[in-house]
Amino acid sequence: PISDQNLTQYRNRTSRTCSLAHYSTRPTTSNSLEDNRNHHFRIRSISHYRSMESTSPFFTSFTLSLGSVGFVANVILILAIIVRTPEHMRVYSRILFASAVCDCAGVVAMMLSCTKEKIFFTACILEFHGPCSAFGVDFCAVMFGVQEHMYSATCLLLNLSFAYRLYVLRMKSQRNHEEIIVILIIIAIIVVNSLVVPCYHFALMRDDPMVGQYREVRAVGLEQAIAIVQYFELYTYLICSYSMLTSALPFIASFRMRRIIIAEMKEVQDKMSTSTRGQHDMLVKALNLQLLVSSFFLVGCGMFLFNLIVLNLIPDFPETTEIVVPFCNLQNVISAFTNLYMITPYRNFITCSSSRTTTKEVSTFNLSRPSNDVTEVAVMMAIFFRTPTHMRVYSCILCASAASDLIGLIAMIITVTKERVFSTACMLEFHGVCSSMGADFCYYIFGVQDCMFSITSILLLLSFVYRLDALEIKANRKRQQSERSNKTDILSVVTFKILTVIFVNSPLIPLYYRVISLREPIVEEFTVFRGYETDQIIGEISCEVNVNSYLLSGLIQHTDPFTLWVAIYTSLTSSIPFTGSLVVRKVIEKLEHVKVLIAFGVSRKKRCRGLSAQLQKISTKC
Repeated sequence: PISDQNLTQYRNRTSRTCSLAHYSTRPTTSNSLEDNRNHHFRIRSISHYRSMESTSPFFTSFTLSLGSVGFVANVILILAIIVRTPEHMRVYSRILFASAVCDCAGVVAMMLSCTKEKIFFTACILEFHGPCSAFGVDFCAVMFGVQEHMYSATCLLLNLSFAYRLYVLRMKSQRNHEEIIVILIIIAIIVVNSLVVPCYHFALMRDDPMVGQYREVRAVGLEQAIAIVQYFELYTYLICSYSMLTSALPFIASFRMRRIIIAEMKEVQDKMSTSTRGQHDMLVKALNLQLLVSSFFLVGCGMFLFNLIVLNLIPDFPETTEIVVPFCNLQNVISAFTNLYMITPYRNFITCSSSRTTTKEVSTFNLSRPSNDVTEVAVMMAIFFRTPTHMRVYSCILCASAASDLIGLIAMIITVTKERVFSTACMLEFHGVCSSMGADFCYYIFGVQDCMFSITSILLLLSFVYRLDALEIKANRKRQQSERSNKTDILSVVTFKILTVIFVNSPLIPLYYRVISLREPIVEEFTVFRGYETDQIIGEISCEVNVNSYLLSGLIQHTDPFTLWVAIYTSLTSSIPFTGSLVVRKVIEKLEHVKVLIAFGVSRKKRCRGLSAQLQKISTKC
């Protein structure tokens, strides 16, 4: 326990307070048991929302945003490894795949915990502001242990990558069982270090009176999930030291291996072919960038140790430990980007290009989509006045797509919609000019935006399908002469499809109006809670969630099935055409590749005929 004098000094140094320390619920006068349960659920939901609001929403938003970017990047890298790994990189891709999975797991654990570290005398207090707090402190402690486990596993896998690269340079022939050996080493690295997770859980969940003192000094309510890392306990000290060593030692060893690899490359580069040397250089550059990125964890640890020492010597020194956990997880985010950029097969997967052909045709579907209404109008004017005859059919699809984008952008400017999650609903705040014209107008304009999302995706699919049909017609000229000789019929069919797409999706506008205009008591609670005036227009969309994540006792959530159906329909009408466009695009790539080969063969025959004619002339003259 800390003395009262030190607690007083810490109170003077601390500037942040929490208004939920003594949050109390008003008694209910209802005699119905169901009403009492519903009332306490609303109070608990408002208390949970306010606790999230009072604890630095910028930190939570930044952590979730960083984690989302890292998760998407690592998933794309995993897909690229599965789809685009060449034969000569098969063994190395196993290490890279395991590293990407570990990075993805670390990023997910960071998003679930949203850990904020605070120095409290000789200990480190961990405040969990993520979704894990709804499942209890035990789950948050496990997520923090997963992060520490992934730090060590990533550094060990990086060291394994350098060791395998050195092995490839020194071995003249490839062995048959080296892939199995690498996989066994990867499994050993992940399984052996997994004991860190329960060890950290036990260290964080130990009872310590400093937790109660921290809640009292910082005025933190009991609803806030808090754990403590007491560095002056032998068990906690050993666990933290083990994590540091399993990260620092492989990192230092990787530097040493890097120097050896550079020396080996200089010795054997004269014996290598140009392609082999280029592949080795590519992988070594990728490993060098990963090594630089891995230093974020060590820099974050150094930042924490600096704060731990300085804050106990200089109490008024500004504390920067809050950013330590996101800073350490930067390696999980940036590592995926470095691999996707540096390794050529995976970069081709992102750019959707193929390394098999060097000659590429310029496709009309590589046109960038405009981002504001001025450029949309300019594109539409260009379509009207500058469209050549052979692009007349495609220009109809492009014109409809530009018009839908323009309508969606105007609707966005009119509404200026801000979404807020409140309890089990999504609240829509309209801050645009539509608020001066009434709530109904805002609801209709919001429906227009969602309708334009679906129409744009479907028109994109229609563009790809038309392009595929045009390539097939060029490949089969007899079909072109017999079935598609009349271009006016094609134009009529495409126009009919465009009108069908627009009219079929237009009912989404009144459907969204009906969904948003539903009134429930939660709308008034949100209005009172946020302190809005009566003229602030707010819409509400109910969504189904797991109620146990907000309230551990039993409760029945009355969801709106109509709202759920409209939301699912909108998602499907956007995602299915997008997925279909990716599939059709791959077919188009194959057809264009065949077309290039055919064109190359025809030109080669012409050149051969020209050379034979010249030889005949020369022989005649001779």
